[in-house]
Amino acid sequence: AAPLVPNAGARRIAARSGAKDAALFFGLGGFYRGATGDAVNRLLGERDVAPERVAAFLRSHPLRSTVEAGMLYDATHTLPQAWLHKVDRASMAVSLEARSPFLDRRVLEFAFSLPLELRIRGRQKKYIVRRLLDDYLPAALIDRPKQGFTAPVAHWLRHELRDSVQTCLGRETVLRRGFFDPDRVSVLVTEHLRGSHDHAQLLWALLVLEWWLQHHVEGQSRTEA
Repeated sequence: AAPLVPNAGARRIAARSGAKDAALFFGLGGFYRGATGDAVNRLLGERDVAPERVAAFLRSHPLRSTVEAGMLYDATHTLPQAWLHKVDRASMAVSLEARSPFLDRRVLEFAFSLPLELRIRGRQKKYIVRRLLDDYLPAALIDRPKQGFTAPVAHWLRHELRDSVQTCLGRETVLRRGFFDPDRVSVLVTEHLRGSHDHAQLLWALLVLEWWLQHHVEGQSRTEA
């Protein structure tokens, strides 16, 4: 089965780009909290789906480090094509106008002109911004973890969407689709529903895929599904 997300392809990105650190950068964090690359592979299988676009980008931008190449890739590809697009759709759906002042073109150009050590120091990002704020804000505020506007997906899956999870990700459905390991999906569902683990992101991705297949392939409406 083809991976939904190419976590396992990070090493192949590095091999094709000639950049030894590419796998480290593009593998950081993963796409699913609480799911390692091995866990994703067990669920989805592994096949060579290395994104050629990323590899070509790294080859054509011989910057001072792979980290800077990754930053540039995020600024020119990931942000406008994925994250900002989704934020704009979600915010406008509820009549909000989202603003991203750090993505002003002049700010970005200035940031990329700075030495990397002024942007990242160890594991601390936005280093120069944090130091500029030292005289104006308490450290507890400057250094607190980022907090986004996240949907309560884990709760939904255990409560409002519980029946959908058990039906759409049940063994019979998973076997019929033939994409995933039904035993592994069953473990993920059981652990999440009983509250011993948080597999919200993985299960949400699988659930949305099943809804998509029902609607676009089988022609069912969401009420029928």
